[in-house]
Amino acid sequence: MVRSLLFCLTLLACARDPGPTTPRASHSTGNAQDLRALGYAAADPGADRRQRGVTLYDRARSVPGWTLLGELDGPHLLALDSEGRQVASWSTPGFDRVELGLLLDGQRVLLLSTDQGVALLERDGTLLWKTPLACHHDLWPLPEGDLWVPVHTERRWRGRRVRFDAIQHLDGQGRLLERVDLFELRDRLSPLHAPTPLDGESAQAGDEIYDYYHLNAFSIVPEDSPWLPGAWLLCLRNVDLIVALDPRTREVLWSLGPGILDAPHHARVTSGGHLLVFDNGRHRGWSRVVEFDPESGEVVWEYRRQGFFSPVRGAAQRLRGGNTLITESERGHVFEVTPAGELVWEWWNPLFEAKGRRRVYRALRSLP
Repeated sequence: MVRSLLFCLTLLACARDPGPTTPRASHSTGNAQDLRALGYAAADPGADRRQRGVTLYDRARSVPGWTLLGELDGPHLLALDSEGRQVASWSTPGFDRVELGLLLDGQRVLLLSTDQGVALLERDGTLLWKTPLACHHDLWPLPEGDLWVPVHTERRWRGRRVRFDAIQHLDGQGRLLERVDLFELRDRLSPLHAPTPLDGESAQAGDEIYDYYHLNAFSIVPEDSPWLPGAWLLCLRNVDLIVALDPRTREVLWSLGPGILDAPHHARVTSGGHLLVFDNGRHRGWSRVVEFDPESGEVVWEYRRQGFFSPVRGAAQRLRGGNTLITESERGHVFEVTPAGELVWEWWNPLFEAKGRRRVYRALRSLP
């Protein structure tokens, strides 16, 4: 019954996809080299150096707050005000790849340093705890102080070194409570996406590392949500799949993606129970931010424009009042749009290196 419903939803969403080109089949059937676990490039070589900092600020329509972003290949989480001024920064010894961070209730700060660990700090920078982890891409704090975080886990699979992500549940002191390995769930996930070339045997036993799913977002649907309260929501880039799981049985409750999404990022459920996702279009050649009604598969809102493209990375945050904060990661570009798609705030990373503008993983608006 559940699988039949998933198939119907996928067909319906495909029929209503508003993209300017015909949706591609899932790229997971392509070459295994496309799934190598490569480090992201850190700079945009084609950047216009005249675009720096905040270049547009509509005070009346922009949602106030601090914009938080990690340095990505640096040790700090930065907080910018609406004028683009740096008003705070946080770091901790041993972390030199801060990918993202969260300001919790305005009092404490969570930092994630890629493949290095997670740390909790007081707002004044005092370190409360630090846990070494091969972590990446997301943090999901719980009201009681626990948190979930994706981690890399490597296996020998079909003759290759392959990463099958896991998610780890840490308590309020950073101690491990639970670990869920996606390798153990592959029999439930594989019917939802096209075959991946990593399932074919390889005669080459080299040292290259491949990424099977590339989990880039994990969240829990709020308990007051009208859609699947309490479900786990996972975004799996390399198989173009977003999936909701029952947190107790690990059974699939819902899925969307192959043939509709192309290497998506940062899937989140809005307060109204819709799904908001940065649809990169890595193989399609153009990006969009799209909001689905998960019950019907209907696209209820979309942002796209000429030249908007981040083939990897990217984020979209629904702000109170209905505006959306969008991170066009590969261009080091963050901007805010109204529900009508009107630009009301825009920031370009002012930091350059020899290869171009520094890129940004994810920017989030937060109350100070």
